[in-house]
Formats: sequence, structure tokens, C-alpha cells
Amino acid sequence: MVLSYRGVQFARQGELAGQPLQGSFRGQSFVYKTEPLAQPGDFQFRGLPTRVIEGSREAGERVAEARAIASVHQANIRRRLDQRLESARQRGDERLVTMLEDERQQMA
Repeated sequence: MVLSYRGVQFARQGELAGQPLQGSFRGQSFVYKTEPLAQPGDFQFRGLPTRVIEGSREAGERVAEARAIASVHQANIRRRLDQRLESARQRGDERLVTMLEDERQQMA
């Protein structure tokens, strides 16, 4: 599996779930015991019954949903900016109108 972190791609090397991690930090040794990953089935999370479904959502679906949410968010920001610009024009606040028009140019 190829993963990406901050634009750097790397391949996963082995599975660490269930294996203790050892290291040192500022001269102190530590052992961190990892928990195995949740397997499909029923379990409790924060006291509530929860069900893990295998392959419930694909990565592509999550990316598409995130892009749709981002476009709605941008549309809402533009709509609110237009409302603020119209209000500033009605009040005759030329300084604010100039600032909002600059903001609109930056968003384009």
C-alpha cells in the first residue's frame, strides 16, 4: 500500500498493530503497546454498541464527498462576501467596499 504524508509518498512496511513499539525520548526509554485494529463485527466504543462493517466506504467515495463539501463551503463564503459587499455599498462605506473587493479578487 502506498501512503502519502504532506506530499511525500512511502510504502507501508509491515503491520505494527498488536506489536509493542520501543524507543527513547530525551534519554528515557519507553515501550508503547499498540492495540490491534478493529475487526469487522460488534464492539463497544465509549460505552455505546458499535458495528464495524468491512469495506463500508472506499477512499474514492470519501475524497468525492470531501470535494463536494469544500465546493459548498466555498459557495457559502462567496455568497456571504457578496452580502457583506452589498451591505457596505448601501451604507456608503467605501473603505470596506475596497477591502471586500480585494478579498473577492483573492478568492478568484
